[in-house]
Amino acid sequence: MSRSLKKANELLFDLIKMRFDVSIDDHDNTFNHPRWVWGDNIDQKWLCEVKFKDRLKITQEAVFSIAEFEGDEYFVVTGFSIPDNIPQALMPCSLNPGLFVGVIYEFELPVLKNISNDQLVQNILSQHKNLVGYEGHELNDLLKIFPNIFVMKISGQYLYSTNQRKHQQLIAHYLSINKKFINLPFSNDTLEAISNLVLLDSKILKYENIIQALLSFQFKFAFLDLYRCIEMLYQIVYINEPYNNIFSKKGSITKLEFLEKIEFSLNWRPNERNTLNKIFEETPGEYKKRIKIAAQAIDGQAKANSNWLYDLRCSIVHLKANHREFELTPYQWDKIILGTVDMLLYWYSEYINFE
Repeated sequence: MSRSLKKANELLFDLIKMRFDVSIDDHDNTFNHPRWVWGDNIDQKWLCEVKFKDRLKITQEAVFSIAEFEGDEYFVVTGFSIPDNIPQALMPCSLNPGLFVGVIYEFELPVLKNISNDQLVQNILSQHKNLVGYEGHELNDLLKIFPNIFVMKISGQYLYSTNQRKHQQLIAHYLSINKKFINLPFSNDTLEAISNLVLLDSKILKYENIIQALLSFQFKFAFLDLYRCIEMLYQIVYINEPYNNIFSKKGSITKLEFLEKIEFSLNWRPNERNTLNKIFEETPGEYKKRIKIAAQAIDGQAKANSNWLYDLRCSIVHLKANHREFELTPYQWDKIILGTVDMLLYWYSEYINFE
């Protein structure tokens, strides 16, 4: 279904008028005159036909989305500055008036908070249909008052074309290679490790947890989101071998279906602490070296590293008097998170095609 040119333009200028502070200034009788964004036939076609298939709204201004137009896909990012790095197979492209209006209309992006009444009147609201020679507003005038919109065309060599959750995977990769978008002072090693984890193209990795970790404002919550990726493995590390023994040849039931039947039919869930210990024991030394060093640097008595890590997790999740409290510096948190990602790299490589 095509988008209405009239309704999309009306909403855009309604958003502008919403920013006008009537407690400071009165508007004149031209305030509600019709206005629109100038565009040629191709721009109008973009506005009518572009589809936004996926979207993730971080804040009112910050939104990620995949747009589709005439068979091509575009990665649209709003509310962030121009990136320092762009994922492979993405090509920056210019923002045309039709796509601009479509983005504002679909996401209802607000006018920037620092825009004054005088700026709105002088640069935007003073132009309207009843003025002689008015053909529509210029895109460049409107770009100055809305959050930044950055558009990249996705080529046929898109790295995640086989992954059904490619949108979130792309967002996670985009954030991990642009340090200036990250709130916490992660080291370059940690961000590189997270980027490598995303690029594994795992079918079971929850990229939403990676995104939340990267956008966290506190290290403990970033750690907790990454720890949830370990929790995803709790049942898998137990059922993979029985499945392979029972179904020596690929049968009518997938591993995920097998796991669901065991969980819901038998109500079976492994003990968390014991399972984390199993994961630790079966992780090759090179993949748990950094987590062990980090834990021992914080607590020299941290000999049972799986128990130490589980206690760290519980200290964040549960508010109980008998749980140990941890006070970590940003440097220590970064090292713990790096070690956690190392373990995730191993295990999600092991189960990269688990389905």
